[in-house]
Amino acid sequence: TDLFRVFVHMFGARSAGIRATFLVDDKPGLLARVSKDIADKNGNIVSLVTTDGDDLTKRRCTIKVSGIVKKDMEEILNDAQAEIEDIR
Repeated sequence: TDLFRVFVHMFGARSAGIRATFLVDDKPGLLARVSKDIADKNGNIVSLVTTDGDDLTKRRCTIKVSGIVKKDMEEILNDAQAEIEDIR
């Protein structure tokens, strides 16, 4: 269906890379910092989706990144004090 296709494209499902879902504080500049740290490691953001967390002071993010390894992504998210829900 069209809705299924939208989700496939939105989450970068057909692209190789690491997908991480995590919670971060809803603060200005936090995702910019994560993006910069990814770029500094020669990573490329394929897709990024944010939604409300269960706690409205948090954002739930799902990001697909190519060009870096899982260990680097975990380090970036830990430095941002993100609560990692899933990474693969």
